Amino acid sequence: MKRYFYFLFVSSTIIFFLLNSKITLEGSTNGLILWLNTVVPTLLPFMIMSSILIGLRGERLLNKLISPITSKLFGLSPAGNYIFFIGMFCGYPLGAKTAADLLREKRISQNEAQYLMNFCNNISPAFTISFICHTLLNNRRIIPLTLLILYSTPIFMGILTKKFYIEKNNSHIPKDGNYSSAPKEDLILLLDNAVINSALTSLKLGGYIILFSVFCTLVEHLRILPEAIKLIIVIFLEVTNGCRYCVNSSFLFNANIMIPTLFACATFGGLSGIAQTSGMISNTGLSLKQYILFRITCSVIVFIISYLIFSML
Repeated sequence: MKRYFYFLFVSSTIIFFLLNSKITLEGSTNGLILWLNTVVPTLLPFMIMSSILIGLRGERLLNKLISPITSKLFGLSPAGNYIFFIGMFCGYPLGAKTAADLLREKRISQNEAQYLMNFCNNISPAFTISFICHTLLNNRRIIPLTLLILYSTPIFMGILTKKFYIEKNNSHIPKDGNYSSAPKEDLILLLDNAVINSALTSLKLGGYIILFSVFCTLVEHLRILPEAIKLIIVIFLEVTNGCRYCVNSSFLFNANIMIPTLFACATFGGLSGIAQTSGMISNTGLSLKQYILFRITCSVIVFIISYLIFSML
């Protein structure tokens, strides 16, 4: 039954694209520009260097620097501290990708990988500062408050949910993971593999972004839909288009509502971000449902906190 439903949906979508080829081209172009100008420059260098660091077991050195804080707050293993760093500072889907990669190599446990994916797979600070604060809001003074709201919420949720995932005195070092031995691979070979794998991952992300940008553009051009419904659908579909639509929507004319909605959209990440994350964790056993529930919860909390704060300013 599902197969026929999927066939009907895909066939209908193709026909809809053909009947609206001009809008489809506009959406594809917007998605391609977004991917080339924002996603590739922001994520690809981090993907390459992160892959090299994993190959060199570089998380051990990073662990010494941040473990005094992260191990106490979250009870993370050495490899888990590295995932925390990548997820928080490089943005999704790198948090999920790194957790999945280290889980496949048996350098973290299943529970810890799920725990880290839930609260560390966030939108990147670079994207938050450059796109949300500078491009959309055109307000430099709001940067510290924006970063505080968007990243303290998942961290707080991570602390609250730690007991469900992390055992006491967690220091997961698998017996068959050869964690203590340094890799013997040549640095050039590591670099070559990192570039190839990161480029393939980047292409996959580009495909998701272009496809969902087309859907967002089609929704924006549907005159029969009320503005509020368009806003909800675009936010649900893709984070970048959703954030832009929040700022430009006539429905959110009040900044006290617009900014909380914008922040909630950035926290949720959209269906495109969820699809990207799903692609990163395939064949690992990690639960996408838990991740989605965590994202929704964080989005609601971010909206409430933002609304309370900006109502008082």
